[in-house]
Amino acid sequence: MGGLVDYRPGCQGLVNHSSAGIIMEHIEGLEVKNVNMKWHGDQSSSWSNPLDFRPWTVNDISLLNFHSDFDNSDGNVAS
Repeated sequence: MGGLVDYRPGCQGLVNHSSAGIIMEHIEGLEVKNVNMKWHGDQSSSWSNPLDFRPWTVNDISLLNFHSDFDNSDGNVAS
């Protein structure tokens, strides 16, 4: 499963892509602080990686205090 991503202006139309929490491409310098990403509910099986990026297009990123958890929808959170 996945979703559609719009890569314009370089690509015409939408492209099928796995569903990531954050998709990064063509970045030079990014700082992300205090993120709590939770995969939740019945559709959590359709999610892929928390972070998806192409290493040759992403430089100088910093993730500070980044957490990703899965909520198995019974009220308990598994890390």
